[in-house]
Amino acid sequence: MTRLSRKRQPTPKSEAAKSLGHARTLLQRLEEIVDPGQEEYFVNCLNDFLRAARTVPEFLPKESGHAAGLKPWTEQEIRKVQQLEGRFERFITLRRISTHDCNVQPDRGDICVEAFDKVTMAGSFQREVRDAVTGRLVAHEHVFAPPEVETTLGSTRVAIKYYFADWPQEDIVTFCGHVLRTLEGLVGRAYSLFP
Repeated sequence: MTRLSRKRQPTPKSEAAKSLGHARTLLQRLEEIVDPGQEEYFVNCLNDFLRAARTVPEFLPKESGHAAGLKPWTEQEIRKVQQLEGRFERFITLRRISTHDCNVQPDRGDICVEAFDKVTMAGSFQREVRDAVTGRLVAHEHVFAPPEVETTLGSTRVAIKYYFADWPQEDIVTFCGHVLRTLEGLVGRAYSLFP
């Protein structure tokens, strides 16, 4: 019987930055999910984000082509950030769960109604209403009124924000945004110190 072995290849330079870009794209998707009926899609995007973000601290110390000392510096910086930021420590725990056990799911979702557009005009008019977050067209409004009549129109949307029970101080999208900024700072400093 032939035994196959895999030779360990060095991680290419800038692989952590590519992972950051992927995580950034997934965070944008999470920010756009505001429909309460899309919880399953939100969970899938959340776990994809955790997996992509997880690879950043894994790839960074292993990247080839950088000045000497990147690996110990990165490992020390990650330990430092974990000690200083409870959020980053929580991220490390979540990424372990998402990778080894099961999908990470929000514990609760808070539904809210948000007003995002208000306009007062006189007479007849028409306008396009766009979502303030995504910029997507959500409605065409047509008002027919005499020129001396003022009409005020307001637009609202139902949105949902998801939370972890053990991290109730901010919603999951905000949490992921902070994690991403921490990772961007780590990679930026590493690439600056170890070109």
